Amino acid sequence: MPSLAELAKRYLESHAAVKKKASSYAADERNLRNHILPALGTLRVDAVSRADIARFHADMHATPGAANRCLALLSKLFNLAELWGFRPDGTNPARRVEKYRERKFERFLSDAELGRLGATLADAEREVSTPATLAAIRVTSGTGCRPDRVLSLRWDQVDFERACLRFPEGVTVPLDTDALDALRSLPRGEAGAYV
Repeated sequence: MPSLAELAKRYLESHAAVKKKASSYAADERNLRNHILPALGTLRVDAVSRADIARFHADMHATPGAANRCLALLSKLFNLAELWGFRPDGTNPARRVEKYRERKFERFLSDAELGRLGATLADAEREVSTPATLAAIRVTSGTGCRPDRVLSLRWDQVDFERACLRFPEGVTVPLDTDALDALRSLPRGEAGAYV
């Protein structure tokens, strides 16, 4: 019978690496390494109880978001343990462990903050020759996209005619004038090339 650490290794190699985006894989690997395996890694998969999972989750009460991500990951691990024959069906010990309530944060820059950002970018454009970096900041602030999303943007995802970004999963993000102008100022590469 494998330990939870061995199950986690198999999960990363045969499930997460194949079925998840690189960023999701990295988050799972980080949660396993930093939280789950130090607390539960030596336990045999068939010996982990709901009490073990509940105690682990409660011990992470100071970081409810991370605790909930770890709980979801543990639930997936034990679903796969059932599928792979390490536990009987219906014995997932993460089931019925209650998640913490999380507060959703949504923050927008105030008009004063936007003004300061614009002035800083204008100064940087006069003094520094890093147009791609400045364009990335303008696109990020003008769309609300995550920075990693903007930094991995490809030219074929930019629709200048309709002033929007079109991502492969069907998400369309409108571009404001500053973001559109910033993209237009950059030298264009081939359709699949990174912006």
